[in-house]
Amino acid sequence: MMKPSFLCTQHREWLFEDLRRSESYWNVWTDAAEKSQTQQRERDAIVQLGCAWELSEHMLNNEWPSAPLATERFTLSSLALCRSLLFAGIENGGERLLKYAQDVLNSRLQHQPDDTNTLACLATIGKACNCCVETNPNWQHSVQVH
Repeated sequence: MMKPSFLCTQHREWLFEDLRRSESYWNVWTDAAEKSQTQQRERDAIVQLGCAWELSEHMLNNEWPSAPLATERFTLSSLALCRSLLFAGIENGGERLLKYAQDVLNSRLQHQPDDTNTLACLATIGKACNCCVETNPNWQHSVQVH
């Protein structure tokens, strides 16, 4: 599955070279997205949450600042972005994102099958996938924990 991309190459390199900077901008963009959502500017929120989501995956890959916190941030970022994509009417965008998030979390479980935090986050993503199926019966996706 192709990974969604929101950051330009130059900003991605700049943000990824310093994990503290990544974390700081994750906070900035999630806060900005929350404000955009309260003002019903869902398209702006998608851009902000997309950038935060990319940073959350980078922090997850580096287990920054800790593996459990990075896993939770990645999960929350995935769910928030999915919500905005669905509210903006971007067909199948949220579902594809959740499938990608499931794949990322499942790959972590291959290395640490007893990681209860990742299992809990994966279950949360799974519940969101089930909601997508209920609201869009044409979406053919089965939730699997490996």
